[in-house]
Amino acid sequence: MRIANIAYDIEIPKDFAKAPKGKIPFIDYEGKLIGDSTLIIEMLKEKEGIDPDGDLTSTEKAISLAFRRMLKENTYWGELYIRYNIE
Repeated sequence: MRIANIAYDIEIPKDFAKAPKGKIPFIDYEGKLIGDSTLIIEMLKEKEGIDPDGDLTSTEKAISLAFRRMLKENTYWGELYIRYNIE
């Protein structure tokens, strides 16, 4: 949102039950809750014409996608461990 210069407010939910996937990030866009950063980016491309990777070459887009997926998939379990100290 910041990259696209879209005005937004950050609200920290007390209960993640209303989050579409029960976790963050999620946004309320025109009254519709959208969860998952990938879905949020795709929605912004479609509805607002905003593509954060629009100025990248195809190689840079591939690297961007690889990093997003790596961070998204491989940090989740570490975050759970830190938050809940699951053993």
